[in-house]
Amino acid sequence: GLDWQVRDWLRLRTGYNHAVRAPNIAEFFTPQSLGLSFGNDPCEGEVPVYSFEQCARTGVTEEQYGHIDPAPHDDWGHNALYGGNPDLDPEQADTLTVGLVLDVGDAMQLSFDYWDIQIEGAIEAMPTTIAFDQCAQNDNLCDLVHRSPGSGSLWRGDDGYVIGVAWNLGELHSRGIDAAWDWSPGINWQLGLIGTYYLKREISYVPNDPNTNWDCVGLAGPPGGDESKWCPPSPAWRHTASLTYDSNSFWALTGRWRYFGKITYEGERDQIASDSLGAQNYLDLTATFRFMETHDLTLGVNNILDQEPPLVGSSLSDSANSMNMYDLLGRFLFANLTMRW
Repeated sequence: GLDWQVRDWLRLRTGYNHAVRAPNIAEFFTPQSLGLSFGNDPCEGEVPVYSFEQCARTGVTEEQYGHIDPAPHDDWGHNALYGGNPDLDPEQADTLTVGLVLDVGDAMQLSFDYWDIQIEGAIEAMPTTIAFDQCAQNDNLCDLVHRSPGSGSLWRGDDGYVIGVAWNLGELHSRGIDAAWDWSPGINWQLGLIGTYYLKREISYVPNDPNTNWDCVGLAGPPGGDESKWCPPSPAWRHTASLTYDSNSFWALTGRWRYFGKITYEGERDQIASDSLGAQNYLDLTATFRFMETHDLTLGVNNILDQEPPLVGSSLSDSANSMNMYDLLGRFLFANLTMRW
């Protein structure tokens, strides 16, 4: 890292970091089992989607081509093997940050930091539809497709399936700008804001293949409605702003505004989620009381207005029919006591 105080009012900073993350216990050792996967086998039916040469790469014989019974369900049309993968390697990441800090007079400070994070060997479960396409079109990842020796089916019985466990296949590349503002207009008042603006949040299942990478900024769910791809909820802008009044005696009061920008849902499977999940705003209030010179009592309420999170269906939800980044508990009261001696 480098930190340079250029002038009394200007400071420049930059940093580079190389990091690794070992697979966790669940990614390593979750028991493997068969389940149904979204999408159909493109080599089934009397008129397969792919040519015989393409289907042969996925394990279809000449006798089986055009004679593989189609799955009875249009959406969940083949078996997949899910669970942990003991052969995983650690993820590796390179992080670059470049920023500046501006001291505007004695009472105000602004900072802007550009950051770029690229993770290689990201631990991701390969969508089975992408495994099909990669094998049939590019002769890649064909080891993930295991056809039934007799029928060539991927849904009849247990001997035909596509491996859907996590692998070190993907790359994650994000970049954005963090902004922070701090202002003390008087001895009693303190205002502040810290926010993040995403410039890119790119996910790639197969590096260097433009058909398997996409940008998730402003989206949640399948980008462009392509169900073989997926985006975590990724608002372009989010921030937390605060206003504090400190009596400089025995009490202080802080109000906080948490904001999450809107995100767009472009899929068809989630019938509960609207096309646009609007911006979410949460207001919090905290009071601190000081006594005996060494003790603090803090009383607070988060989400004063009891704002409910947007509801979504099972295809988007990661918690309580909504998403973890939102306030799922509603209005929340808390208190804590700090004692020093």
